[in-house]
Amino acid sequence: MFAEPNVDRLTKCVEFVVSDDGRVLKTKFHSAVIHSQRRFTYKEALAVLQRKPANAIEQMLHDANELAQRIRRLRFKAGSLDLDFPEMKIRLDDHGRVSAIEKVENDVSHQLIEEYMLLANEAVATQLMSRNIPAIYRVHEEPDERRLQEYREEVLSHNVPCANLRNRQEVQKLLAKLGTIAIGPALKIGFLRSLMRARYAVEPLGHYGLAKAKYTHFTSPSGGMPISLCIAPCFKRVTAPSIL
Repeated sequence: MFAEPNVDRLTKCVEFVVSDDGRVLKTKFHSAVIHSQRRFTYKEALAVLQRKPANAIEQMLHDANELAQRIRRLRFKAGSLDLDFPEMKIRLDDHGRVSAIEKVENDVSHQLIEEYMLLANEAVATQLMSRNIPAIYRVHEEPDERRLQEYREEVLSHNVPCANLRNRQEVQKLLAKLGTIAIGPALKIGFLRSLMRARYAVEPLGHYGLAKAKYTHFTSPSGGMPISLCIAPCFKRVTAPSIL
């Protein structure tokens, strides 16, 4: 979850001043040295968040989680879509045979990291665009209206209520409904297939799923390290003292 503790590491930072309700008030970009005092796995972090904090570091984790959840609520209020699925991890024994299959849920320990990553990615994209610095953006274009209508008809054929999916709030309602019914996961996969595929582009075309007009991969998502390295040289041009 965090870098190896008690080691100085050079990093590129996005620093935020955030209101109590999760709104970004000020953003600052700079190079920095981080020195982590404690490393948590997601399971360890979740265990800490499910009980009272025992020390200052655990209290910091609780505070960070509370703020992340406020940021998350604002993100979904702005129209972001819940497109997450549980991940399945396959564990192998020393002989390469499957020893266990584990279901990994998108619990609050994952959401804690996700919300701050999304915030940083959006801030860097915003700064790059405001300075007209060429960069690579993560884009997810608006879905094709015909495919959305075909998907709506499929949902209705299963006697699941479904309004106009061009309305983002109706999409949110449908996704919430699908999380409560047996056929929901299958229909959710169908919705994903009706969407455009997220991709990388030099044009900042926005991100439909996240409801963000400006977005890049400044942080490193799973498998996204090469893109993050492409953004790093661009980021150097915005780390001169500046406050938005």
